[in-house]
Amino acid sequence: MKPRLKPSAQDAATRERNDLAEAFARVLLSDGLVGSQAPVFFQEPDGTMIWANDGYYGLAALLANAPAAQRLLHPGYDDAPDGESQSWTASARAALNGRAVIVRASYAKLAYGARRKPALAGFVQVAPDEADHLRDLAVARERANDIMRLASDWVWETDPDGVLTFASDRVQRGTGYHPQELLGAPLMRLAAGTQAGEALLARLMTLAPFRDYPVQARAKDGSERTFLFSAVPVFEPEGGRHTGFRGTANDVTGLSEREQSILAAKEAAEQANRAKAQFLSNMSHELRTPLNAIIGFSDMMTGAVHGPLGAAAYGQYATDINSSARHLLAIINDILEVAKIEAGRLALVEEETSVGDLCSIALKLVQERAEQRGVQLRCEAPANLPNVVIDQRAMRQVLLNLLSNAVKFTKPGGEVTLRAQLAMDGDLMLQVCDTGIGMREDDLNRVLQPFVQGEAELGRKFEGTGLGLSLSKQLIELHGGRLGIVSKPDFGTTVSVYLPARRLVYAAAR
Repeated sequence: MKPRLKPSAQDAATRERNDLAEAFARVLLSDGLVGSQAPVFFQEPDGTMIWANDGYYGLAALLANAPAAQRLLHPGYDDAPDGESQSWTASARAALNGRAVIVRASYAKLAYGARRKPALAGFVQVAPDEADHLRDLAVARERANDIMRLASDWVWETDPDGVLTFASDRVQRGTGYHPQELLGAPLMRLAAGTQAGEALLARLMTLAPFRDYPVQARAKDGSERTFLFSAVPVFEPEGGRHTGFRGTANDVTGLSEREQSILAAKEAAEQANRAKAQFLSNMSHELRTPLNAIIGFSDMMTGAVHGPLGAAAYGQYATDINSSARHLLAIINDILEVAKIEAGRLALVEEETSVGDLCSIALKLVQERAEQRGVQLRCEAPANLPNVVIDQRAMRQVLLNLLSNAVKFTKPGGEVTLRAQLAMDGDLMLQVCDTGIGMREDDLNRVLQPFVQGEAELGRKFEGTGLGLSLSKQLIELHGGRLGIVSKPDFGTTVSVYLPARRLVYAAAR
């Protein structure tokens, strides 16, 4: 502590005064009568500061807006109870950092020299306002009680040996014990069996905080409950002596039972899904066999393999039979494909493929349908695109589904474009753009669900089951890619397929 001395000649009286001030400060601070940072000061009878420590100047700054308390730092002789008093005390209320405090000052008249009036010495202490402190304690206690009443957990405290010294009322709901029945009993008494109790005690004795430690407990009625215990060790603020543990316990028995019910329901749903997939597989086989016969025989009839049919109408009938059978077979194949994907039974057969070849084959498959509807097909696929590793059958089906949809929903005279290019992030982007009827924004997510078309009336105006987009999306995701749709009514639709860059094979790597 460096003293601040009044600038003056170092005469005998000044030295005597300063020695007295330092001696007084030494007694106060060194002997522990006040804290080492307690404000200590000395003044001349006229109020001139002789000496003060850092604590004085710090407190003076804090009390700048509290005139009554500020006055305690600048006493005068007239502040003494009477003119003969050699010591006295004074106090005032103030606010420090938003907290109500009591500032108390003690003064003494210290004489030095033969003809000088005694100097004023003093020290100041700051303590919380007792009334305000008690109010804070009451609010804190009420807050803690409300939390313990409303929380689903019950709160507990133990001594260092794990003996309960406190349990909140909530414990009765989970265990059936009234809190008073548990006080003085080991916390481990609640454990269902010696092994569970010893495990909990061992966890406590690590003296490390823990959260959600599962414990099988036994309620008062003998039933077993599952609790999640959380705890922290408690130590004395001074000295660090371990005084016990404090924690919470949450009854999750009902949650565990619900989890078991959910798992059982999940297993039942998975079993039903497997049964559905098996049923569809069996049915597809049963349906495909007669359909193949219908397609084969109608092909023979259309081609007049064994001679003319007679009436010309029979030829048209055979063509219609063949077309309808092929359409039904395509629907059955789509349904089976969706079932396989949902059951996780569809495995990709991947091989390196030319993007240009993939696009040209897909366009050829829809060329006849586009010509019948008067829709123009275009392809924009640069020759220098890298090859891509894909399941060719699956990707052809994706492009065929997207192109067929585009042709189906585009009016005569419209245009469908298949575009292939590298995206900004290096992925391969395949786009099918049409100038068709388009969709509203709120239909975009719906059309990706199985058996859904953009609007109810579309099911009557256009053929199809609504599986195309959903199946395409699932096949793309099996490749690690993604599918996006942008559409606007009467302006057309653009469906974008993104295959990850890791599937691309550049010329130097081949």
